[in-house]
Amino acid sequence: MLAEREPASGDPFFLLSEEEDVSRVYLAVIKGDPESIVDFCAIKLLRSAYRTTGPEDQPFSSNLAVEQEWSQEIERIRDFRSSARVAPRLISPNTEAQTGALPPLFFCRTGRRLFSPPCPRCGAPLSTCRDDALLASAGLPLFASSLDRFLHCQACNKEDPEAPFYAFEVPEKNEHKLVLAAADLFRDVGESLAGGAETEEIRSRFPCPDCVEAARKFQTSLASGHRAAPFWEDRWEVLTFYDSPYLVTGFGALALDDIADLFGGRPPESFAEEKAALPALAASTRFRYPAGGELRASAGRLLFGAESSGLDAVEVLYLKLVAFGQAVEAALEYTRAFGRPHLDLHPRHFLFDFSRAGEDLPWLWGFQARLHGLSSAARPEKLAGSVEILVPSHRPNVPYAAPEVLEFHLTLPRPAQLVVTELEAAGRGASTYRLHGRLSDPYGIYPSPRDHDWILVLLDNDALGLSNVALPARRDPRGKPAAQELAFISEPIALEESTAERLRKTAGGRIPGTRYRVYADFNVPSDLYSLGVMLLRLLVGNDLQDAKSVARAAERVAQGLVTGADAATGTFDPLDRDPEAAAVLQKANVFYQALDRAENRPNAIPDAVWRRTVLLGLRLATRVAGFSVCADPSDYDPDHPTAKLETTMQEVNLLAAELRTLLFERQAIHVEIQQILSEVMSERLPGDRAGRISG
Repeated sequence: MLAEREPASGDPFFLLSEEEDVSRVYLAVIKGDPESIVDFCAIKLLRSAYRTTGPEDQPFSSNLAVEQEWSQEIERIRDFRSSARVAPRLISPNTEAQTGALPPLFFCRTGRRLFSPPCPRCGAPLSTCRDDALLASAGLPLFASSLDRFLHCQACNKEDPEAPFYAFEVPEKNEHKLVLAAADLFRDVGESLAGGAETEEIRSRFPCPDCVEAARKFQTSLASGHRAAPFWEDRWEVLTFYDSPYLVTGFGALALDDIADLFGGRPPESFAEEKAALPALAASTRFRYPAGGELRASAGRLLFGAESSGLDAVEVLYLKLVAFGQAVEAALEYTRAFGRPHLDLHPRHFLFDFSRAGEDLPWLWGFQARLHGLSSAARPEKLAGSVEILVPSHRPNVPYAAPEVLEFHLTLPRPAQLVVTELEAAGRGASTYRLHGRLSDPYGIYPSPRDHDWILVLLDNDALGLSNVALPARRDPRGKPAAQELAFISEPIALEESTAERLRKTAGGRIPGTRYRVYADFNVPSDLYSLGVMLLRLLVGNDLQDAKSVARAAERVAQGLVTGADAATGTFDPLDRDPEAAAVLQKANVFYQALDRAENRPNAIPDAVWRRTVLLGLRLATRVAGFSVCADPSDYDPDHPTAKLETTMQEVNLLAAELRTLLFERQAIHVEIQQILSEVMSERLPGDRAGRISG
C-alpha cells in the first residue's frame, strides 16, 4: 500500500474513482522489488456492493450483464489502441489469451498484505457461487438472473446443505438462515485460526504470518483465563469480497483540470490538502514517490517563470492550450475509431502521463493526454427492430455534460393519446405497414424532437390486439412542429390483418394506452459542448473559481446574445455586454493564485489572442445560432460528422502557434509592440470584411 498513514475513513486503499455503479478504480504500483516502484497504475475491480437505483434507471439487470459489459470495455480499449498516443495504456489483461478474475481479497492492516479468505471449515479457497442449481436449492437468488452474489466453499456446500453462504451486505428484507454477512466471515475465519489442533492445517496454509501469530496469542490468552478482545476486529479490510474481473491501466499523474491548475501556479503540495478529492489525494501521493519526485526535481515549472515582462502568462496560456489540444485530439480519435461520440467527456477522463522533458527543461513541459472513461462512454443499443440508438453515460457529469445528455435520463416514457391518420403498406409483405399518426400530450411534447431524433411509441391496447408493441418512429418533416402535438411516421411493423383493419377503423379517433419517449440523435455537438466547458475551466478556473461558476458565466453570455444576425456580423462581442461574465473570464484569471492575479502584475498575453481563445470556449459551450459552433444538438454534417471537431482542433493549434511564436521567435522587449500590432490587426477597417490589414 502507498499510504504513509491510513486515511481518516479507515480505508487503506487510494480510491481514484467510484463514479460507476458496479466498479471502483484504485491506485496501485508495479514493483521490481519490495523497495522499488517501476510504474504507477490504476486497477479497476467490481464493487463488493453494487450501487443500485430504480429499475427504470438501472443499466445492468444481472451479474452476467455486468461481466459482458466488462469484457466489452476491455475490447474497446484494445480497439482504441490503434490510436496509441491518446488511448489508455492497457497493462493487463494485455492479450486476448489473458482471462480470468481475481479471487476475493482481504487486507491485513498489521501485516500489510493481501490474502484470499479460506473456508473456516476446511481451509479451501472461498469463491463466488455461480452454480444456479445450488443457489436455487438453497432458496437464494440466481447468479445468472440477478445482481446478488454469494461467497461459498464449493466442497462444503455440496456435502452439507446447511453450510453457510456469505454476502458482503445482508439487507434485513433479504435475510436468509444460510446467508451470513462479512463481519460473520471475519469472525468465523478468526475463530478457525484461533481454534485447537483441528485447525492447525488452516493455520499452516494461511498466507499472513502476522495473523497466525495474533491468533496464537489470542488462543494462549483465552487458555490462561484472560478475556482478550477478538484479534480479528478492525484487523481486516475488504478490497474485493467476491471474485472480480480486473482491468489494469497506466495511471496518469494528473487530470486535465489538475494539470491546468499546476500550469497556472498551483503548488503541488496543495493536492494533499484536498481531503475530499480522491484523485487529488492520489496525485499528491505520486508526487511523494520517486516516479513523481524525480520529475519535480527537474528544472522548475516554467521557462519564463522568472521573467518580469509577463511572458510567464503567455507560457501558462500556451501550455493550457497544448493540453486542451491533446484533449480535442483524443476526442477526435475516439470518434474516428468507433464511429460515434464519447458523450462523457470531462477533465477526470483526460489523464496525463509525464516524461522527462529534456535537460534543463521544466518538468511540466513533457506531458501526453490519454482518454479514459471508456466504460461510461456512449454505447449503442437496439431500440426496436433494427433501429439502433446511442445511450449516454448513466451518471452524466455536471457542468460538463451537454443539456441533451442531462435531459436523457430525466425523461421517462410519457403518456399520450394516439391518433392514426394512415396505415401505409411498407412493401415488405402483405402484413408490414408504416403507421402515420399524431401524438397528443397536454403537458407538451418533451423534449421536442428534431428531424433525426427517434421517438419510441409504446402501444398497449387489448381492444386493438396490441400488447406492449414498441414502435420506433420519426417526426414527420412535412408538418409544422407544435407544442402539444407531434406528427410522426413509424418504421415498418408487422401486423396481423385483423389488427390492421381495426387500426384503419380507428383513423381520426384517439387511442388511449399510449406512451412515448424521445431519443436524441447524439453526435459530435454533444462532445463539443463538453470540450467548450472544459476549455473555459482550463482558462480561468483557479483557487476562487470552479467549473460551475465558469459555466454560469457562459450561460450569462448565451442569454445576452440578442440575435444570430448580430453575432454573425463579427461586430458583436458578448464580453462587452456583460461585465459580470467579463470579470470571470478576464485574462488575469489564467493564474491559479490570487497573488499572481494582482492588478499591477505584468501579463503579456495579447488581448486579441485572449479574447479569441475565450470566445472559442464560449462558442463551443453555448447553443446560439450564428454565434456557437453548433446551434443545436443535430448541427453536424451526417456525411462528415467529425468536421467541426477537426475545425476546432485547427483553431486551437493556430492559437497555440501564435503564443509559441511570441515566446520563442520574439524577444521579450518586443512584447509591447506585438500587443499593439495584435490589437490593430483585430480591428475591422472600412472595406475589409475580414478585419485584417492588407498590403
